[in-house]
Parts: sequence; structure tokens; C-alpha cells
Amino acid sequence: MPPMQVMAMDPLFSNHSPLGLLVEEQRDTKKKPFRFYNCLGKHPNLRSKVQASWQIQGRGMKGVWKNLKLVRREIQKLNQYEFMGVSNRVKQLRRELIDKQSHMRVVPIPQSMLEEEKILKVELVKWSLIEKNIYKQNSIVQWLKLGNPNTAYFFASMKGRKAQNQINMHTKKDGQVIRDPSKIPKEAMEFYRRMLGQITSHMHTI
Repeated sequence: MPPMQVMAMDPLFSNHSPLGLLVEEQRDTKKKPFRFYNCLGKHPNLRSKVQASWQIQGRGMKGVWKNLKLVRREIQKLNQYEFMGVSNRVKQLRRELIDKQSHMRVVPIPQSMLEEEKILKVELVKWSLIEKNIYKQNSIVQWLKLGNPNTAYFFASMKGRKAQNQINMHTKKDGQVIRDPSKIPKEAMEFYRRMLGQITSHMHTI
């Protein structure tokens, strides 16, 4: 569902203030910031990836900054390779397990089927926990600690939190409403420039 905004408009000749409903189109978001998922910390290849990426020696903080960029790039590749589309992987494993169990209604059950079912169960539990932890880290829902596995709710909460963190409009002092994403940051900078002042080469005495 696209994001919506409700604005109370001027009543004009009416005794009531009309409400304007604005349904926004999906905007192209900027590059997402790097997020380190906790499940990556348990990956067996993480340490070797970090060690292999930390190549620049010395150079103070500039060297640290460059090393961190290299490490981030490798961790992002690892995340995309291992955990991209985790929800689809969980759904696929669940379908495979259901299909496998539907073929186990015959007696006697072949030992190979029992082993395959066991492997699917282990994989499903593993990736379900990874999916839950990713949603938990993204949504930051406190009552998740109670153990509710309703990932559909977590996904909706994550979308709601993302919408809350966005600034889609700005109202200037004269009442003008700005919706252009390229102009909103300029207005914010101008606001703080007026409040904090500008850089000057000398201070005026009082």
C-alpha cells in the first residue's frame, strides 16, 4: 500500500475544514546504509573475509577508513550470497518439507526419506531463526522478546518504521509546503545555518 498523508485545509466559505488525502507514488530511495546483521557474526567465513580485506598498513585513520571500506564491500558480498532472499528460502524449504511428508504416508517408510525429512527440518528451523533475527533487527520491536514468530507483523512494522524515518514534506514559515526531495535538505541546512550562524574568520566583540 502506498504511503498516504492527510492535510487539514482552510475552510473557506464552509463551517468545516476539508481534509485533503494525498496518496504518494513510490519514490526511488537513496543508497541504503550498510547494516551488519547479527547472523553474519556467526558465519564461519566472516573472520577470513575480514582478515583478507584488511590489507592497508599504517597511514593512520585514513588507512583505517580505507580498510573499513574494503571490509564492508566483502561483508556485503557475503550477505548477498548467503542471506539474500531468506524469506523465499524459508518458503521453499517449507514447501519441500510438506511435499516430502506427503510421500511418507506409505508403510513402511523408506529410511532414505526419514533422513531427507530430518535434514529439511533442520534447515527449516535454521533459516526460520535467521529470518526472525533479521526482521527483529530491522523492525526493533520490543515485544519480539516474547517470542512471537509472526514475521508478517514484523515485516509490516519494518515498513512502518521506514515510513516514519522518511521526510516527505516540509512546511516553511510562510506556510508554503515543499515536497521536492531535492529541496527539503536545502531547507533543513538553511534552517540550521540561520540558527547556528556561519563560519567566520574573526569574532565580533560584545
